[in-house]
Amino acid sequence: PGPPLPRVPPSRQLQWPPLRRSELVHGMTTNGAAAAAAAAVAHCVSDIEVADFVALDLEFSGLFLSTERGDRQAMTLEAYFKKCVESIPHFLPLQLGICCVRHRPKGGAGDGGPWELRAHEFNLWPSDRRLFTSDLQSLRFLRAHGFDFNTFFERAHAYARLPE
Repeated sequence: PGPPLPRVPPSRQLQWPPLRRSELVHGMTTNGAAAAAAAAVAHCVSDIEVADFVALDLEFSGLFLSTERGDRQAMTLEAYFKKCVESIPHFLPLQLGICCVRHRPKGGAGDGGPWELRAHEFNLWPSDRRLFTSDLQSLRFLRAHGFDFNTFFERAHAYARLPE
């Protein structure tokens, strides 16, 4: 898959200070919320810079255009991917999750020390006016798993799509 990514020298590595979630999203004024959002992004970027690897996850307003359930067990991975590729552009990405992972060796490089995970989540808001599709089942799933739609509408990060 290509050459390994360059390692950040220890002198340039940023420390991961503890950051309480309540400092980022609760009880902020408008200016305080903007400053907290900027701090959250900066904290995430510093975590990415020193991570051994990074995992991304997007939550969408839906997954499939077709409401037919069918037998999902019989679907091949290729067919599932094709269905996602056809459907996803019609849905709005509501949230980006980023997990930065670092290995903390105990002594030597191969001694199996602990892994440290830093999770970040950012609600997303398109910077241009956009009509989109929504699937009630997906929205119910998100709500049941803690997605806060009020926070989404109040404090989402604006984004722009790359030109095609």
